[in-house]
Amino acid sequence: MQKNIENLGSRKNFRNTVHEVLGDENESGEIFYKYAMVWMSRKCNSRCKYCYQDGDPEANNASWSYEKADKVTSLLLDDGYHVQPLINEWLPEFWNFLELMKKCQWNEITTNGLILLSRHQEFFPLLREYEISDIRHTLFPKGIHEEMTGRDREKSLRAIQLSKEHGFRTIVNYVVTTETLPHIVEVCDELADMEVDEIQFMNLIYLGRSKSKKNELLDMQYINKFWDTWKLLSENPKYERIEFDFQANFGPNPHGDNVSKRAAKQSRFCLAGKNERGHFIYITPEDDIYPCFLLSDPKFKIGKIIENGNNYSLEYNDADWIKHIPSFNRSHCAGTQYITRAILS
Repeated sequence: MQKNIENLGSRKNFRNTVHEVLGDENESGEIFYKYAMVWMSRKCNSRCKYCYQDGDPEANNASWSYEKADKVTSLLLDDGYHVQPLINEWLPEFWNFLELMKKCQWNEITTNGLILLSRHQEFFPLLREYEISDIRHTLFPKGIHEEMTGRDREKSLRAIQLSKEHGFRTIVNYVVTTETLPHIVEVCDELADMEVDEIQFMNLIYLGRSKSKKNELLDMQYINKFWDTWKLLSENPKYERIEFDFQANFGPNPHGDNVSKRAAKQSRFCLAGKNERGHFIYITPEDDIYPCFLLSDPKFKIGKIIENGNNYSLEYNDADWIKHIPSFNRSHCAGTQYITRAILS
């Protein structure tokens, strides 16, 4: 009998746990993972060039009502999914969606920081009420931050500091491009002085980002340089209190023995889509279902959210999305293989 992996509060914990199981060459198939990333709103008060919406000022503001989001969330939870609710930015009109974060046992939010600077006296108590312990920010190097985000870097630093001052576990995303890769150490030094708790490195390769930043996407040569930098950081005692994490689209960590490398060895690194060991799906505000947020071109669509009166269901088309990624196997990230071959080649 298959046993679902328990809810672990964050995508990182879930991914590491699944890789630990799937990296075992004696894995018996008794564990079955089910994970759904559910993007409930595109609305935002910023237009970052690194964003899911590719910095498009005309991007649509598709959003679900709370009632719809609640019903779809319940549908997925009842079916055994670990659900990650995604709100593009925590504008006040979406503060009631914090109830869904609690319902999903999800303990972190992501923000560009503007709402913290203007409304933290109201917002922070709500986060505590709904058991949010972690706040995730994004920071670019000096001279790049303003161009990529359209926001003042000092204000972003102030928002990070506010999170720390109010006792939240503070995470900073660092988006790695050919331009930002050489500045990783200097920004990590800056964040170490601020005593941030975690730095997650993000690889700029998903959705429509190739439109505006194609020349800054990482090929495998640059990804290898990233992993060399990662090794230097992980071995430096200056950063011993900072937890480093990476997005799966960097591929498995090639240095040392680790869960991602072991899973890759078993061709079980990529978790995307519906396969014999689990389900990993990504749902957009337009009700489309994809095998991963890294694979959201129309040719990868595997299903749709269907409204039936006051209820909703998931309808799959069983499309063979893998055929669009030549020579794909699960020893690496599907999104990375697709971007490297289809866009960078």
